Amino acid sequence: PEEDFIPFLVEADVLLDTIHFGGGFTSLLAFSCGLPVVTLRGQFMRGRLTLALYKQMEVMDCVVNDPQSYVDLALRLANEKPFRELIIERIQARSEVLFDDMEAVFELERFFIWAHNLKEAREMSGRENLS
Repeated sequence: PEEDFIPFLVEADVLLDTIHFGGGFTSLLAFSCGLPVVTLRGQFMRGRLTLALYKQMEVMDCVVNDPQSYVDLALRLANEKPFRELIIERIQARSEVLFDDMEAVFELERFFIWAHNLKEAREMSGRENLS
């Protein structure tokens, strides 16, 4: 359960984003704790969720392009406290863009209004054809 998982994140030094299926919600939880997540830029969307979150935050320090860099960065974050603290500070300074972005809410609102209007228009069109 989430309430049991978050204390583990708070105590961790680094989180490893799985290579073939990236963490969306898990990465969000990690960023809410200021935890760095090492991610390997994937070819498909399922492996690019954490990358997208980092892009939104404009923090690209933990995004790598090859497996060896993935391992090297994970080890550096785990073993070099000053470097890890610098990355944590960057994440904490920018993570609010992930949690306080109302544009996504407004976009959903626009979509639901559009979908509702389309449904009503189709229903009206169907009624006119019956009369």
